[in-house]
Amino acid sequence: MKKTNPQSLQIKLALDEGLKKTWLQLKQEYQALDKASIVRLALNNLAKRSTTKEYKKYLDNSLDEILREIESREDGMTEREFFEWWNKNKPFTK
Repeated sequence: MKKTNPQSLQIKLALDEGLKKTWLQLKQEYQALDKASIVRLALNNLAKRSTTKEYKKYLDNSLDEILREIESREDGMTEREFFEWWNKNKPFTK
């Protein structure tokens, strides 16, 4: 009898507030699926979307809009203030 050795992908995520909300929504929407199936479905959908011209155009347009909005604001941090804030508050990775 030949023993099979299936490949596995294990992912450990730290759940921040946004990811918690997203995960709860996915669990409610796909109640019949287990965790692996939900992740598989999400990855398949992401792969399909990221290869389409329409999705790439959407991302490009969204980024352009965000940059225009940021540049047009008169309030908020300067670049130097941002870097100081980031260096003080950046997450530490091990």
